[in-house]
Amino acid sequence: MNSECLLPEVIDAVIQDGEATADVLPSNEKWMGVTCPEDKPQVMEEIRGLVLAGYCPENLWRR
Repeated sequence: MNSECLLPEVIDAVIQDGEATADVLPSNEKWMGVTCPEDKPQVMEEIRGLVLAGYCPENLWRR
């Protein structure tokens, strides 16, 4: 697969088709995402920093 799904475009399409609505919530938080394999190391480093700062648990997926 050599393409990405651009969420803003998909969301806009369903809104324009009258199939959904969306609310935009303000936030001062920093956004990060992985859109290609080269992004993964930097995002992993950012998440590790959040864990070390106590902002989130080390294992986000286990309770």
